[in-house]
Amino acid sequence: MDWAGTLTHAHAGAPSLPGCGPVVLYTSGGGDARTLGTGLAEDLASHGTVVVLVDHPGEASQVETADGTVRETVLYGPPDPETFRTMTETRVADLRLVLDRLGGLLPYGPRRTGTGAGTGIYGHSAGGTAAALLAARDPRIRAVADTA
Repeated sequence: MDWAGTLTHAHAGAPSLPGCGPVVLYTSGGGDARTLGTGLAEDLASHGTVVVLVDHPGEASQVETADGTVRETVLYGPPDPETFRTMTETRVADLRLVLDRLGGLLPYGPRRTGTGAGTGIYGHSAGGTAAALLAARDPRIRAVADTA
């Protein structure tokens, strides 16, 4: 699959609009790239939502880390229960890191839960499991959906 050739309205470095809406994270199914969630992400963004799509190193087909290293998937086929548990716990840690990095950068970011704003999360399959776990454990998450 040529993910780089996928046409979207999204682009890296897009500026956020003043007074932008709520923040929503997306986490894909096990072994899937974040690009599988592009359609719904674009729809949410067209209504003023800031959508952050997350690739999980070792699961997505390829992920370039901050130091420029490209990691390819290590997940092939359905995972056994222990691997699935490890995978979802790793995703929760990844998503917490994303929340920490977002911090107060966005007008309705994760640290503004006291004002009634907050962050939502949705995920597909293993991503839905990770989304539910994160929502149960992190008060910055105010809404959760599983698209599976």
